[in-house]
Amino acid sequence: MANNIALFFDTGKNKMEFSEVLTEVQKFLARKYASLITNNPEEQRRQITAYIAKYIADNRYGVEGLDNDTLVERLYSEMAEFSFLTKYLFAPDVEELNINSWKDVKITY
Repeated sequence: MANNIALFFDTGKNKMEFSEVLTEVQKFLARKYASLITNNPEEQRRQITAYIAKYIADNRYGVEGLDNDTLVERLYSEMAEFSFLTKYLFAPDVEELNINSWKDVKITY
């Protein structure tokens, strides 16, 4: 979805830090689309990523080093999943995640 938007609009003009874009998108979705949380994870993901992509395109937000699709996926992961931990939580070869602090995370395979 985000890739199609980039074809027609000049996206990414307003370069910001990822954390700033995340804050803006969180505020927007909380204000406008809080009812999107459903019992159907696939539908929820589809709808939320579509709204994120539209909001980013409408405001021409961009993050240095991230294309629109990657930015949408990272924002969704931060907001609705477990951030960078998601890929480890569901990996079949990960035996244990040991989180002692924000800067002390150990992964046992």
